[in-house]
Amino acid sequence: MNMALVTGNRIPHRSAAVPFLLSWSQKAGCTTLLKWFFYHANLLDEALDYVSGEVGLNIHLYERKIFRGRDGYLEDVASDLKSGKPVLNFVRCPYQRVFSSYMQLCNRFFLGQEKKGIPSPGLLLRRSILDSTYGVNVALDYPLSFHDYLEWMADQDMSNIDPHHTPQSSEIYRYSNISHFRLDDFDQVTSMLEREYGLRSSDSDERIHSSGHHNPKVELPAAAAIQLLEKSIPLVRSENFKVPKITEELLRGTRMDYLIRTIFQEDVDLYSSLSSIAIKTSK
Repeated sequence: MNMALVTGNRIPHRSAAVPFLLSWSQKAGCTTLLKWFFYHANLLDEALDYVSGEVGLNIHLYERKIFRGRDGYLEDVASDLKSGKPVLNFVRCPYQRVFSSYMQLCNRFFLGQEKKGIPSPGLLLRRSILDSTYGVNVALDYPLSFHDYLEWMADQDMSNIDPHHTPQSSEIYRYSNISHFRLDDFDQVTSMLEREYGLRSSDSDERIHSSGHHNPKVELPAAAAIQLLEKSIPLVRSENFKVPKITEELLRGTRMDYLIRTIFQEDVDLYSSLSSIAIKTSK
């Protein structure tokens, strides 16, 4: 079955033990959402205990190889969608998400991977953007600004790049039984959903809210933040280096704001349409 025709390239989480499907996208709380779903599917302990020798977070490897890898999973998803089973989707602020995608390319471990000949997706993508930006083969730690990244993104066919960098919107959005929520409201919304569906509370389970692989961000003076975005986030950063918090207000009126609105227009429109309380939308 070609699930791309049904859900795009992001197949939702589905379990007979959970009364809804959970839609997701990379760089939009996907690890936290997956833990929350596994908690209610009674699989969180098993998923957290899973160990794989492959590169990547073990819980996502469990998701891909064990949870979604079983026979009949895709058919069950398609059947649930056809029957009208509720679909829940969390939308991250597009400005924050695209900066998080950029930060994925500013990973000091790429230097070691290149030296050892490990062709990780992030390393290969950074190399591709550097080659496109400079037109020559420069060193991997050559400056690659957030602005450079957005300019490169604006010229790409989104169907051919890593989904960590593509818009959150997908084919599953066209289903009328989908409900969208702001990721910012995760704690309040999940508590509301647990009450609505008669599920046990996950509020006290700290494992769900700790992903452990994010760069802390701080509010910098606007001029300093913009200057940094026009220059580069270095691969190797000191402990005192401050990664700026990116907001729509910070970028308003800049070329970067225009590029984000152009590349991620549907995400921006959807996120803007959602109040702090979940509302239903249909396509």
